[in-house]
Amino acid sequence: MCRKIILSKVSFILFFLILSAHQKVYAEIINFVSLVPGEGQLRDKFIATKKNIEENWSENIEVNLLIDGQVGTEESMVSTVRRGRAQLSLLTVAGTSVAIPEMGLLMAPFLFDSFEEADFVMDNFLKNKIIKLFDLKGLHFIQWICSGWFNIFSVSPIKIPEDIENVRMRASGGPASRVFLQELNSDVNQLPFSDLVPSLQTGLVKGGVTNTPMYRTVGLYE
Repeated sequence: MCRKIILSKVSFILFFLILSAHQKVYAEIINFVSLVPGEGQLRDKFIATKKNIEENWSENIEVNLLIDGQVGTEESMVSTVRRGRAQLSLLTVAGTSVAIPEMGLLMAPFLFDSFEEADFVMDNFLKNKIIKLFDLKGLHFIQWICSGWFNIFSVSPIKIPEDIENVRMRASGGPASRVFLQELNSDVNQLPFSDLVPSLQTGLVKGGVTNTPMYRTVGLYE
């Protein structure tokens, strides 16, 4: 693992979204798709959710957790839910912005000054608008979960924006992080999260952007 990665925080927020296909669930199997690398608290929450659904919704329902990349990238997961091949999904704003481009606006740098401001605006002004955007795509928005600040990281210190000029940086899915890094004159390589660690190890990229839980889960700080 790259052990000299240094974190530099940038003020934009990433929210996880839980999606559900626009259909009533009568089937005995519910496919729940996401990407949860490694072990830890996030994976435990998925297992707890599976147990809760099976015990409280119906004794005939079995939840099939597809959270280890079986479905591919987040872009593929959105398509899988829209086609009815999966019934539930937990995805990032970056992942959903491929199908709903307006979601990328939530990743704009310095959009919010604090978590409190973000919570207030999201709950009181944006939620109903986002629900309508999902409806137009045949999806039902259930809720969001704040996953902290979005971060820039690199194998060398980032003290000023010019420090990542011409540096090969990994962008997440959707247009927002790609445009952000391009504006900083980075050499941008858009990669799925599953390819991030191998790309750092081989030197394909020298840094990138990701949200705090994923940064911690795969040990990018090591």
